[in-house]
Amino acid sequence: MSKQYYSIENIDQEEGSQETLGNFDIDNIPLVPLLFQTGYLTIADYDQATQKFKLKFPNYEVKCSFIYNINR
Repeated sequence: MSKQYYSIENIDQEEGSQETLGNFDIDNIPLVPLLFQTGYLTIADYDQATQKFKLKFPNYEVKCSFIYNINR
């Protein structure tokens, strides 16, 4: 995970399919599925046409805590 790069400002605007959010290699887990699996990101919307989930932080406190701890 340390070799992956993400824009923290837009992390809560990520999209993912059921497959990408639910399946991963535990030794090489991408950040977005990890945040979803641990509850830092939740489902904001689902697009049936693309079968993609739009993700968001569940609330302002979780978002602030995440950003604060990432920047430490």
